[in-house]
Amino acid sequence: MNFEIDSGFETVARQAIECNVCFSNSDLIRSTVDLPQPRWIGSRYWKSDQRVLFLLLNPGSGDGYATEANLQFLSLLHAYKEGCGSLDAVLEHQRRDMPNWGRGRFVEFYLTGLDLKLDAVAFANVAWCGTKENRYPMRMLTRCFEKHTSRLLEVLSPNLVILSGNSVHSFEKRIADLLPGAKVVKALHYANRKGKDVQSTELNRLRELIHG
Repeated sequence: MNFEIDSGFETVARQAIECNVCFSNSDLIRSTVDLPQPRWIGSRYWKSDQRVLFLLLNPGSGDGYATEANLQFLSLLHAYKEGCGSLDAVLEHQRRDMPNWGRGRFVEFYLTGLDLKLDAVAFANVAWCGTKENRYPMRMLTRCFEKHTSRLLEVLSPNLVILSGNSVHSFEKRIADLLPGAKVVKALHYANRKGKDVQSTELNRLRELIHG
């Protein structure tokens, strides 16, 4: 599938995938997928009247989950880094594998629960790299945000940024300053443990923000 990838997104992804600064002279250890991970940008995102971006904290470590899918994803990322693969292939893998993320809760929350189509939305993480034991000290998050994620947000120029999870909420002011024309909203994470009633109320609130 041809995603008609925006050149600005390609530039940010290409620079990010070369980055190793957080693991140099550090006790942080990379996860099974041992490269920075560009996240999904739908082909219709750029033409959407309401450009919705979900910002989460980090890719999961992937340890013990869908080993075959993780290894395939890793192979695609290395091919992209080495110049013999495409960002298109990386995104296509995510399209196929996304229904498995969080045992299905990812798609159930962000797409089904919010009446959104995958091709019309974008996802990003503050930290682009997975780490063993999901360790993300604030110095790492801040560095990655400043080096890569802030530039990605500028390229994507969303109208609505949904900060998913408490750990992402601390970036609210920085994002609001970076994107003065965007509405920045704190929200629950898809894997929250608040219960069905709280999640239903949250989804209703977010649907109203998105669809009016």
